[in-house]
Amino acid sequence: MDNADKQTLSSYNATKIIFDNRLNAAEIRKETFRFKIPEGFEGTLSLTAAMKYLPYPGSFAKRLGLPKPEAVEVAVSKKDIRIQKP
Repeated sequence: MDNADKQTLSSYNATKIIFDNRLNAAEIRKETFRFKIPEGFEGTLSLTAAMKYLPYPGSFAKRLGLPKPEAVEVAVSKKDIRIQKP
């Protein structure tokens, strides 16, 4: 945020940090996700989670006339879960 409490894309204009969601080196974060599956579903559910790195925000690119950044896949994990009626 700048002195007028508006979001700024330039760190040299910033006077305070609202949040910082960057990962520290070797940091592990546990995330929880919830989703619904159709009632009565039985079978195998395949889940894929991917962590992607975006070198800079799209709004930053637009403001400075830079090309839209492309996300780089850093890690991916897949899991099959068997769901059966009790």
